[in-house]
Amino acid sequence: MNGPTASPHPGASRGSDRVRPAEKPSGQLPVVFAEFHRTPTPVGYLLLGVYVGNEHLPPTQGYGHPVSYQSYLLPLNRIAELLGHAGLVVTARWEQEPSERVRRQHGCLLARKPEQP
Repeated sequence: MNGPTASPHPGASRGSDRVRPAEKPSGQLPVVFAEFHRTPTPVGYLLLGVYVGNEHLPPTQGYGHPVSYQSYLLPLNRIAELLGHAGLVVTARWEQEPSERVRRQHGCLLARKPEQP
């Protein structure tokens, strides 16, 4: 490690910026996911966790405080497709259905850059 921002794991990129794809209209997602493709090193991975669905939500409260933003939920298959169009290979996916403890469906995708010949 060469400094406070260097990663102790070879091939890992330090992804400390929080990007919330759900706050971008679907027309802007190809640009967001193209940046996701640029970020990991050739042997690095991207782990993306999102709420999934097929709706537009304008929340007014968050953790008991007023908020002002838009949320656009997409099916997990569509998000995986957009990652693929950006040049990433989805290697694993996980979906959690709503339950007593979880109000919205949640999904995670693990993706990486394709191996170079």
